[in-house]
Amino acid sequence: MVFDDDYFVQKKELESAQLKQSLDHTLEKMKQLEVLRDSQNKLEFLEMEKQNLTAENDQMKNEIANYSSQFDLFESTVQAVKNSLAAVEYEFASYKEKAKSILKQKDEMISSLQSDSGISRLQSDSENGNENPFLPEIESLK
Repeated sequence: MVFDDDYFVQKKELESAQLKQSLDHTLEKMKQLEVLRDSQNKLEFLEMEKQNLTAENDQMKNEIANYSSQFDLFESTVQAVKNSLAAVEYEFASYKEKAKSILKQKDEMISSLQSDSGISRLQSDSENGNENPFLPEIESLK
């Protein structure tokens, strides 16, 4: 059988075209695989990021709960201190009123003792043998 050169050339060109088409198809599949691999990497990264954010979110919720309980404790402490302060203020006001009353009575007593009748009575008591220990002090207040 006699083959001419054109036949071999056509056969080689056909094989070459088929190989080129196969190569193009393979390159296209490789590009698709690379896109898939990039997508997979991005998906894995996003999944990891989601897990990190979830853990961080849980930690923040715990911190908020802790701060909330601390706030409640501080709030109750402040209320207790306010109540104690109100009681102390009431007690102090009562004490001041009693002190004013005592001072007023003392001033009235001093005034009555400083009057002539009061001192003469004390002096007469002293002459009768009933020595008043406050007489020198009362005399000094004159």
